[in-house]
Amino acid sequence: MGDIHQPLLCVSRVDKDHPQGDKGGNDITVNARNEDGHMRSVKLHSLWDGGLDDFPKMGANFAPPPIEEMPPAVVKVVQENPATDLSWQIGGPFNYTGWMQEGVELAKSKVYPGIQGGAEVGQDYIAYRVSVARQRVAWAGYRLAALLNAVWPQPQ
Repeated sequence: MGDIHQPLLCVSRVDKDHPQGDKGGNDITVNARNEDGHMRSVKLHSLWDGGLDDFPKMGANFAPPPIEEMPPAVVKVVQENPATDLSWQIGGPFNYTGWMQEGVELAKSKVYPGIQGGAEVGQDYIAYRVSVARQRVAWAGYRLAALLNAVWPQPQ
């Protein structure tokens, strides 16, 4: 459920540098600043997987983040994207194609504009798009809950 909500898992940009597609941003390396201000080279796909460095960091060998980091992150995401915003319900709990199409549109309008391989991803790019990553995580959670409730309804 989370994967279909990550825009770069719904696309592969084709351009002169990537005539066979960029594998959802996996073939594009950008430079981004760490929390401590140091520049690092990172795949565009990975940058978005980490919520543009806003989500709790994975441990070594893809271990989950420390559990104590999760509640503050969840509170922030839910406060900004409450379940009462009914936009996430459009199409119902089985609207996989619609969710994928949302990702395609977001990739075109929010992810790729201004991205050049090897260039620095500035704070303006990140600040403008963190809200998109947070919304996608919130909607994935709400939709997963709705899907599970549709498949296994609560006994009456």
